[in-house]
Amino acid sequence: MNFSWVPQVFFLQLKKLMTYRLDFWVEFIAPTFVQLGVSYFLWRAVFEARGLTELGGFTLPALMLYYFFVFMAGRIVSGGEWRMLISEEIYDGSLSRYLVYPTSFFGIKTVQEWATALLHSLQLLLALGVYLAFFKMPLGVGLSLSSLAMGFVAAFVAAQLSIVLAILLEMFAFWAENVWNLKTILRFLTNFFGGALIPLSLFPDVFTRYMKFNPFACLMYFPVQSFLGKLPFREWLSFLGLTVLWIGLFAALGYGMWKKGLRQYAGTGM
Repeated sequence: MNFSWVPQVFFLQLKKLMTYRLDFWVEFIAPTFVQLGVSYFLWRAVFEARGLTELGGFTLPALMLYYFFVFMAGRIVSGGEWRMLISEEIYDGSLSRYLVYPTSFFGIKTVQEWATALLHSLQLLLALGVYLAFFKMPLGVGLSLSSLAMGFVAAFVAAQLSIVLAILLEMFAFWAENVWNLKTILRFLTNFFGGALIPLSLFPDVFTRYMKFNPFACLMYFPVQSFLGKLPFREWLSFLGLTVLWIGLFAALGYGMWKKGLRQYAGTGM
C-alpha cells in the first residue's frame, strides 16, 4: 500500500491551519482565559461557601490546573472543523471525489486530524510554560516529563477514538437530513461523563467506579489524569487498552454503516 500521500496531506493541513495566524491564536487565547476565569470564580465561591481547603482530592489551585488540562487536552481530542464537513459532503454529493481517489477517505481525514492535534499539542506546551511561570505547582499534582509524555500518548489515542465516534455519527447523514443534534449529544455526554464539567472524583464512589469504563471517560478523564500524573503506570496501560478496545468496536460499527450507506449513495446530493 502506498503511503506517499500522508506527508503531503499532513503538511497541507498544517499550512491551511496557519494561513490566518491571528485568527488561529485568538481562537486559542480568548476561550482559554474565559474558561479558566469562569472555572476559577465558580469553584472559589464553592470553596469559600463551604469553608473547604480541599474537595474531591483537589485544592483550588489543583482544580484550576485540572480545568486547564481539560481545555487543552480537549482541543487535542476534539480536533478540527473537518468533522462538520463529512455530512455536508454526503448531502451535496462532494463525497464522490474522495471515492475516486487512490487513497482512503477516512485515511485523509485522520491525517488531517493528526496535523491539527500536533498544533494543539504545541499550544498546550506553550500555555503550560506560561502557566507555570506565573503560578506554583499545586500540591497533590504529579506533573512531570513522564506524565506529560503519558498525557500526550493518551490524548492522541483518545483523539483517534473521538475521530471514530464523530465519523460514526456523521454517517447517519446517509439516512437523516440533519446530524448536528447527534454531535451535540455526543459533546454533552463527553463533557459530563468524561469529567470535563465536574471531575469524576466528585461523584459518589459507586457511580465513579463504573463511569471510568465508559468511552467518554477515555476521551477526557484518561488524558487529563495522565497529564496530572494521577494514574499509576499499570492503570494507565489499562486505560490505554480500554481506549483501543472502544476504537476497534466503534470502527467496526462505522465500517458496516459506511458499506451500507454507500449502497444507497447516489453522488448527486440529497
